[in-house]
Amino acid sequence: MNNQPESDWKLKLRFGKITTSFNHYTILVDGRVHDKTKFSLDFDGPAIMALKIWAESSDEAFSIASDIGPRVGFEVAGRSQVYETDPEEPPEDIPHAYGINFTSYNEDD
Repeated sequence: MNNQPESDWKLKLRFGKITTSFNHYTILVDGRVHDKTKFSLDFDGPAIMALKIWAESSDEAFSIASDIGPRVGFEVAGRSQVYETDPEEPPEDIPHAYGINFTSYNEDD
């Protein structure tokens, strides 16, 4: 991340002083945590993986999330939801993800 205060890059992005070909997305992916050690989680099993992504399209955002899943001990196994959202980190020169988070749930619910 750059050294600019958060409000500076957000204002510059909003008013076109910073430009990017990427859109910002938040994606929620249903699946299973099968290696809780990757993120020091205290559970294995069904979970929602949430992450924020700078990408050219929602399809690319889903592809990035699908690629990240196995690398962080998560098996994509259900529905995905993609939303255009406001960023919390500035864009970079390449598509990227950040803010990965997992929420477990009980399959019986």
